[in-house]
Amino acid sequence: MTKVENTSKNRHEGQIIALRLPKVLEYTGLSRTQVYRLISIGKFPAPRKLSAGISAWNQKDIDSWLQDKFLTPHSLESKKGGANVD
Repeated sequence: MTKVENTSKNRHEGQIIALRLPKVLEYTGLSRTQVYRLISIGKFPAPRKLSAGISAWNQKDIDSWLQDKFLTPHSLESKKGGANVD
């Protein structure tokens, strides 16, 4: 994980943690294919370009996505079977 601190009175307030793809995969349990498929349909946060050839996700965006998945009741479609990660 790469940490980028925002200048703030409180050291922890405004802290941004940048996650590279391997950490996003580990953190979410998704595969690379699932992550990019969900990004393409607007159902997963897109990475930010940090420099040429380097992209990362803001951990807060991933946390929000996961929180939504755990707090939203399962839809009937996902209960019918199949691995629905929407």
